[in-house]
Amino acid sequence: ENTWFKMREVALTYDLPARIAKSSRIFQNLSLSLIGRNLFYIYSSLPDHLNPEAINGVGNGQGLQWSGMPSIRSLGVSLKAKF
Repeated sequence: ENTWFKMREVALTYDLPARIAKSSRIFQNLSLSLIGRNLFYIYSSLPDHLNPEAINGVGNGQGLQWSGMPSIRSLGVSLKAKF
């Protein structure tokens, strides 16, 4: 059994108070989000900490990790406005 866990995406959103949005006379609602993708992974049973999504190969090379690149970690900010 090859059990593993990966945190693919997490988003934290804060809705700004309505009085702030309405004071602009343009917006009805504003929300601010912090978004993280591919933040971390935990391997519990894979040998040599192989990335299970990068393992490829067939035949004699099956199960070997050939030039598997790690997932790119990204962080972002989002502002959502309702007019």
